[in-house]
Amino acid sequence: MAFVAVNAEQAEDWNGASGREFIEQRAQVHPFQGGSFDVVVSNFGVMFFEDPAAAFANLRKALRRGGRLAFVCWRTRDENPLFTIGFAGAAAVLGFREMPGPGAAFSLADTGRVGALLSGAGFGGIEFAKAGEPMLIGRDVDDVLEYERASPTAAEVLAGLSPAQAAELTGQVRDRLVAYASPDGVTMPAAAWLVTAQAVGTGPFAEPCFRRSAETPAAHRSRPGS
Repeated sequence: MAFVAVNAEQAEDWNGASGREFIEQRAQVHPFQGGSFDVVVSNFGVMFFEDPAAAFANLRKALRRGGRLAFVCWRTRDENPLFTIGFAGAAAVLGFREMPGPGAAFSLADTGRVGALLSGAGFGGIEFAKAGEPMLIGRDVDDVLEYERASPTAAEVLAGLSPAQAAELTGQVRDRLVAYASPDGVTMPAAAWLVTAQAVGTGPFAEPCFRRSAETPAAHRSRPGS
């Protein structure tokens, strides 16, 4: 479930240390042994399940009764300028193309939907805490602009424009980035949910049991998407 980059030597070291085991598999369909885990944790990964209902049910199967689930996922795109500041968003502002849809990254932004998914998978005690802290996304405006311009989305947008339009669009992206720049780098606000739940049963529940709790800060550093 987590995005982990390790080499074969690291994985071998982990597998041989204190009975730990490193497995690279799709959590949605992996045949976990029932009740074999105490905790499941994900950092900005669960939003990309192809079938979230099946995936959370499979994770519930892996947890012992009383085991805990915790994950972080994005709130809405409008609350996260990281995803609208790039070339695609700026092109929409200038009228060069329509604003693209929010995409899979925001598939779990709706707490009602997430609560129903988790409750139906056999989780209870579901809580949503607002998590947010400024994200450092680059050393300066030029650093971020170079990264943005090299993205596949930016290349696609720029390919359909005249040289004059491309220059205007690049200037628009630069101006938008300047608003978030400081001597410490380019920082943007972030908005996420910290979701926690407990394995209480299997199958659907008559009433979803979830609530929102107090705001919780959480640091996350990333690069902007176009």
